[in-house]
Amino acid sequence: MDNSFYSQEDKLLFIYNALAGEYQTTVTGTGDGSYQLEIGQLTDSGDYWSSLVDEIQTAATDVWTVNFNSQNPLSDPVVDESGASKIDQAKLRLENLKTKTKPKLTIYLNQIIRLLDKNRIPSLRLALTSTYKFRYWVDKFAQSDAYLKSESDQIGQLLNQALVTIGQNSQTLTKKQIQVELNAALKAKQQLETKASQVSGENLKLGNVLELINRYLEKAQENFDQANYWQTHADALVVRVLAIEANALIK
Repeated sequence: MDNSFYSQEDKLLFIYNALAGEYQTTVTGTGDGSYQLEIGQLTDSGDYWSSLVDEIQTAATDVWTVNFNSQNPLSDPVVDESGASKIDQAKLRLENLKTKTKPKLTIYLNQIIRLLDKNRIPSLRLALTSTYKFRYWVDKFAQSDAYLKSESDQIGQLLNQALVTIGQNSQTLTKKQIQVELNAALKAKQQLETKASQVSGENLKLGNVLELINRYLEKAQENFDQANYWQTHADALVVRVLAIEANALIK
C-alpha cells in the first residue's frame, strides 16, 4: 500500500490519506500469550482510539478487519459480523480485570464470565448490565480506582456491540417497545439531575458518571430516530444502570 508506513521496531502501522472502506491487518505471534492491538482514527473532527485484546500462539496469525469512515468514525471499528469476537475479547478483559480487584469483586466478575459462556441473548443482556453495575460495586467496596471503572466501560462497549449484533441477527424489536425503554432511561436521567441539583459542592465522580449517561442517552436517541432499535435497547439499559451508580454517589 503506497500510502502506508510500518515500523517493525515500534509495531506501528500508519495509513495516511485513508479512504473510507475496510482495511485488514494481520497480527503474527512472536510468543504464546495475550496481546493488545490499539487502533487510532485520526480525522478532521477529532481522534478516536479503541483497543482489542486477544490470545495468540507463536507463529500463528490473527486477521482483523477495520471499517474506516472519516466522516462518521465508529467507536469500535473492528468488524465482527457474528458478535462472537466481541464476547471473546470481553471475557479476556474480564479475566485481566480480576487480577486487579478485591476477592469479592473477583467473584462478581466470574459471574459475568459465566453469563457470557451461556451464549444467549438474555444472558448477554444481563452480562452487559452487570458489567456496568460493577462500577457501582467498585465504589461500594471502597476500591476507588479510575482504571477499574474505565476498563469496565470498555468491556461494556464490547458487550453492547455484541448484544446489538446478535440481537439484530435473531429477532426484531418494535418501535413501541423501545420507545418505552427510551422513556424509562430519560426519566431515570431527569430524576437523577433533579436530585443532583440539590447537592452543593463539587462531586467529580458524579460528574464523570453524568457525562457517561448523557453520552449513552444521546446515542440511544439518535439510533431510535434512525430505527436502530437494538442499539437503542442496549444504550437505554446502560443508562438505567449508570443512574444507579450516580444516585449512590449523591450524599
